[in-house]
Amino acid sequence: MITANGAIAVVDVRVLVARIVKGMMVKVTFQAMILVVLAGCGGERAADMLHQGNEYLAKGDYSNAIRCLSESIHLKPDLAVAYIHRGVAYYDQRQLRNATEDFSEAIRLNPKDPDSYNNRGVTYLGMGQYKKAIDDLSMAITLKPDNVDTYANRAVAFEYLQDFDSAIQDLSTSISLDPDRVSAYDHRGSLYFKRQKFEKAVKDLSAVIRIAPQNASAYSHRGLIYQQQGHLDRAIADYAMAIQFSPNEALYHAQRGSAYRERGDDSKADADLAEAEALRKQPVNQNEQPPR
Repeated sequence: MITANGAIAVVDVRVLVARIVKGMMVKVTFQAMILVVLAGCGGERAADMLHQGNEYLAKGDYSNAIRCLSESIHLKPDLAVAYIHRGVAYYDQRQLRNATEDFSEAIRLNPKDPDSYNNRGVTYLGMGQYKKAIDDLSMAITLKPDNVDTYANRAVAFEYLQDFDSAIQDLSTSISLDPDRVSAYDHRGSLYFKRQKFEKAVKDLSAVIRIAPQNASAYSHRGLIYQQQGHLDRAIADYAMAIQFSPNEALYHAQRGSAYRERGDDSKADADLAEAEALRKQPVNQNEQPPR
């Protein structure tokens, strides 16, 4: 995700047993002050290309965004914000090496900008260079200690390095800064699950449900914990809520079917498992988005 100030935030959809990283969403707010500065020093054309590039970036037209931002850089090579936004476009095109080079140049031009360190850190995450990611994200936090996204991003890097305690600490800081941040509760709950701290995991997933009552995956994950604890009625109730909000998700029917089977309700188990199998055979709707 690109935040309003142009920084990348990791968008991360989690289950309790695996991570699925989804694509980045773009939102760029152009700062009118930059236009005035550029125009004052004879850079009207560079300003126009920067503006056009940001508009293309906001629309997800990355090729044209890169074209316009490259022209802006050609006309005004010391314009750090153009490197940042072109780096974002390269990132969303999965051209990670190019993105890293642009963020590095932005840092050279403006070493006190936390967004450039955050963005390069996220790019290092995508390249599997987790220690470098932590170094950059830590610098971003030093420069801007109240950036919720950066703590959440660094937590992902810590998790990849199996440093779950540091990841949980970062997510706790993220939650303290933004008590309604669903993704932080969800991520922290998954880490508590991995550490077999089930009561804390249930508490975090319950917080997700309180903030986002139609979040089907949170019901599914909490139901999984209840089932493992032997609380089958609670598990079945949570699976039923997941199905209510996402009726075409085969996993939720399979989960409820397994809980029914464990409880001895074979007819209900057979029905749910048959429905799960039928749904798995259906073509996937790429446009369908899970409730948030």
